[in-house]
Amino acid sequence: MKIKNLFIYTLFAAVLIVATTLWISQRNTAQAQGMLRQIRALSDTVGKPAAQYIQPKKPTLVKFWASWCPLCLAGLEETQSWRQSPDFKQANIVSVASPGYLSEMKPAAFLKWYSGLNYPELPVLVNNDGQIAREIGISVYPSWALFDEKGELARVTKGDLSRAQALALLSDANADLSAVKTKFYKKTDTQKDATHMNSKTIYLAGGCFWGVEAYFQRIPGVMDAVSGYANGRTENPSYEDVVQRDTGHAEAVRITYDADQINLTDTASITPGMR
Repeated sequence: MKIKNLFIYTLFAAVLIVATTLWISQRNTAQAQGMLRQIRALSDTVGKPAAQYIQPKKPTLVKFWASWCPLCLAGLEETQSWRQSPDFKQANIVSVASPGYLSEMKPAAFLKWYSGLNYPELPVLVNNDGQIAREIGISVYPSWALFDEKGELARVTKGDLSRAQALALLSDANADLSAVKTKFYKKTDTQKDATHMNSKTIYLAGGCFWGVEAYFQRIPGVMDAVSGYANGRTENPSYEDVVQRDTGHAEAVRITYDADQINLTDTASITPGMR
């Protein structure tokens, strides 16, 4: 009798665990899908519905940004160009601003400020008070959220994305973005076709590395600048690990430059305080 009761209790416990697991999985899926529905329910800076920019059954890449973030502003034109590129035709590309959240200006002030910019092909969806950003876990700018074809949240990544990294992310939500390298080409006066640039790479450490990245992206001769971490005691640290958990990493920027246009000394000495 005891053995029979034990079997019944064990079977009941197993069924309860399976049912609970399925319920949690379904709830999490519904929440993830609900986030994209919330984004689709927003409007852009001139009142147009977000749904007209987000087609169903396509992955959706969302850039979260702020007016005070220089790296965010430096990347708006490139993000706009992705929407016009055939390479991104399989995806929805939109951006979200969150007035009143993470030190962003208030809604009316933001709309007035943004009206002075000119990115007509880049949807800037407005989420007052940043409820969506909070739910997704956006805590720094820029950040990106990838939703898959089903509308489920597939990945959130902090920092800027290069074109190559964005394409890699759309192809594989688990892609190692740090391993994605960009090839650079340039036209020559004597040759019809493009040739490889004489590219070199240097790593510089400096505080507020996203700001440093944005600064170098504006320097003639600098082809690419990517933020990351150097040294330290752990592998693959997050931003929170570095700033809160004393991992010993230095904020660094990997700079790729055209050695025919700018030399190593110039690159290393452009910004005072770099080391």
